[in-house]
Amino acid sequence: MKEGLYSSAAMLESFWTERKCLVENLQPYTYWDFFIVQTIYAKHMPEAQCLRAPVDLSVICLFPTPPVLADNLKSNPGIKWQYFSSEEGIFTVFPAHKFRCKGSYEHRSRPIYVSTVRPQSKHIVVILDHGASVTDTQLQIAKDAAQVILSAIDEHDKISMLTVADTVRTCSLDQCYKTFLSPATSETKRKMSTFVSSVKSLDSPTQHAVGFQKAFQLIRSTNNSTKFQANTDMVIIYLSAGITSKDSSEEDKKATLRVISEENSFLNNSVMILTYALMNDGVTGLKELAFLRDLAEQNSGKYGVLDRTALPVIKGSMMVLNQLSNLETTVGRFYTNLPNRMIDEAVFSLPFSDEMGDGEFRENFLLKEGGKKWT
Repeated sequence: MKEGLYSSAAMLESFWTERKCLVENLQPYTYWDFFIVQTIYAKHMPEAQCLRAPVDLSVICLFPTPPVLADNLKSNPGIKWQYFSSEEGIFTVFPAHKFRCKGSYEHRSRPIYVSTVRPQSKHIVVILDHGASVTDTQLQIAKDAAQVILSAIDEHDKISMLTVADTVRTCSLDQCYKTFLSPATSETKRKMSTFVSSVKSLDSPTQHAVGFQKAFQLIRSTNNSTKFQANTDMVIIYLSAGITSKDSSEEDKKATLRVISEENSFLNNSVMILTYALMNDGVTGLKELAFLRDLAEQNSGKYGVLDRTALPVIKGSMMVLNQLSNLETTVGRFYTNLPNRMIDEAVFSLPFSDEMGDGEFRENFLLKEGGKKWT
């Protein structure tokens, strides 16, 4: 990210070699010929240095806007807001104004951004571990992470939320959720969000294999019931402490990897698994981390499980989460693990209420060279 910022800063220097940026405390602004770079702050200095300065969340950095933003407004006076996002994390708003959104704002985990950099449809199953080994703190992290995933996808994707302890559970607010993935419409996301919020810890041990078996069955039944597109990405996201039964730990692990190997073979090993290890008061056992990494990398051979197909698996990744984790910049960017199939076409979102502006509007991103977007 650091190198990316330096690269972007060098590009800016060609526009404003000698101009200075202006830094102020967070107050309401009425500037129309400046833009804000959120999370990148500095004090009086050239713009290139402004982008390289240490983060200071108490101030914002203002400097002259690129000509294209002002030109767009002149050509189209009806434009209310213009946004620019880059993969390096630079986010600009025109005209500059005080952010009304609460807390942090990660533009790279917004549905319109995600659907632009990964335009292919995504079939996603999220599994929350809420067995006896999961503490209240860990469960809250898992629930918050699941909500972030929901907020990052749109109606072109399909989603299911599962919880697993002694058995696997689906959202009961719609009978279809028991059998198929559902398009991630606002209504579906609202119901899934309600389901996630209601999850409580149980006293029974977690049956990891049961959760994965249901996840694969949902993906397979969805593929069989609809016209499946070859470039659809399929991913299972597992939020778990990774703890297995004390009496039969190795057997539980082997059973889970066997289910994954068998079920994924029916789908030509095309399903990726991403695991997020839930830390317990800052401590996560090495055995639990190793197990979750094996799940993500589908290391079935390590447990003596023979491959059912000669096709290679799509290896995922394991990441540790704790109370200090910024879920929007970690879990919210899960899509970066998926293949990059960006296309040079405009992507349009449905109307929605903007966190920064007033009222509803339609937003679109046009993909540009280098993964940068104009709205």
